[in-house]
Amino acid sequence: LYGTFEVQEYKKPEFEVAVSTDKARYLQGETIQGTINARYYFGAPVSNGHVKYSTFRSGFQFPYWRILWGDSEYESDEGEGVDNEDYFGQEISQGTGQLDTDGVLHVSLPTEVDAHKHDYSYRIEAHVTDASNREITGGHGVTVTYSTIVVLLKTDRYVYAPGQQANITIHTLDYDSNPVSATVSLKFEGHRSWGSNAPAGALSQASVSTDSRGVAHYAYTVPKIPWLTVTAGSFDRNQREATFTTSLWISDVSY
Repeated sequence: LYGTFEVQEYKKPEFEVAVSTDKARYLQGETIQGTINARYYFGAPVSNGHVKYSTFRSGFQFPYWRILWGDSEYESDEGEGVDNEDYFGQEISQGTGQLDTDGVLHVSLPTEVDAHKHDYSYRIEAHVTDASNREITGGHGVTVTYSTIVVLLKTDRYVYAPGQQANITIHTLDYDSNPVSATVSLKFEGHRSWGSNAPAGALSQASVSTDSRGVAHYAYTVPKIPWLTVTAGSFDRNQREATFTTSLWISDVSY
């Protein structure tokens, strides 16, 4: 197999593209106000440059391990926990425009309220072409959350014996990891067979209020079943519920 190819001379970029937003984090349903700015390295704006931009969306996970375990990083089955800057996610919109004489273009990007109450990262990727047909890319990402608060649960152990007391710590905080006082509902559901798809049966419910440190404690007597789940839920000022679920495993029980 034979062929030819051409090696083109490397050309140093002569301008840069910066993308910014008016906020670092948005609540789902709000509109992202973005600014695309292109300037030559010698200081002049890329006036009237052509812009193609795309919006990407990927899942976002609050770094709960930093609060519960004090770990700076967490490696899950899908990679590092928070979000992966090398992965933009699904492209959900495209647009075109033209920079003004100051090399600036303002864009408005609506966000949707997720029916499953998941959080997302949105990223704007802008491709700017100047009068010499040179194209440079710039991008910026923001977090778009379903709720304004985060609820977390931590148990004093992973495996319990029937009749043993499980000490559960409840945390409520905002997305800057600042404590928030809130009312939290607790729902306990039991599983009488092995497997995540095993049918769950309601065991009990409770309600606690976190203090000024965003912390509450609850003691639960473990029943004689293979395993159970605890789901905590709390509503923010927008009546959007933040939830968190953890599992308790019971020893000496036949599956």
